[in-house]
Amino acid sequence: MAKISILGLADTRAMVLCIARGFMIDGKTAIVTDDTSYKRLMARDYDYAGKEVFGRLEDIDIIVDVNLKDKVNGTSIDQYLNTTLSGMGETYKNIVFVSDEVFDRTNGFTVICKGNEDNFDAAIKKCKVVADAVKEEKEYQANKDKPDALKSNAIQVIEVEIKQATKSKEADNNNVIRLSGTDLQWILGVEETKKLDVISNQQLINKIDDLVGEGCGMGNGKLAQLIARSYIAD
Repeated sequence: MAKISILGLADTRAMVLCIARGFMIDGKTAIVTDDTSYKRLMARDYDYAGKEVFGRLEDIDIIVDVNLKDKVNGTSIDQYLNTTLSGMGETYKNIVFVSDEVFDRTNGFTVICKGNEDNFDAAIKKCKVVADAVKEEKEYQANKDKPDALKSNAIQVIEVEIKQATKSKEADNNNVIRLSGTDLQWILGVEETKKLDVISNQQLINKIDDLVGEGCGMGNGKLAQLIARSYIAD
């Protein structure tokens, strides 16, 4: 099972969609989010008990729940899914969790993101969930080399900057994702067509793989291979 949390106020759609595409090819996948913009991705949607909106993009189930913070507080995304999907017979192999309000401490791998205008100190002030994740990251770093680290419940957290592509030849650090106009057009195309075709930017695919592949359980280039693979729904 692959799980990843992607947190922060930055526009993370390119990362989320690429990861979800790879996850989808690997097995049954859900995106769980409190971001209502994900409704635009749904090929179909329906209101379930007036609380959550369910839909589908290709073979990815999408759950948009504006009350997610209240429901996950003190519990976990796994428990939330079990409760929310009770009676629907759904079991997911892979989960992508996207939020700017909820930090699931039971999820083993978390990516906190900032956009062009922020440094991480500013991002922390704007978004409490990022502050929580940064605190957890410090605890992870402090405990990761201890013999009982696996018992400490510390999770792995990485920081990623998402920026617009530029013509500058100045080298980025390893945790920067650059998005071109073509990448943004791909996102809009997914929203319009409700088809999750592979993005043409192989460099972006490789960067996402480098950043999160190992952490979400798909290391050694497996995530990049899945993202770029042709896919035909059953």
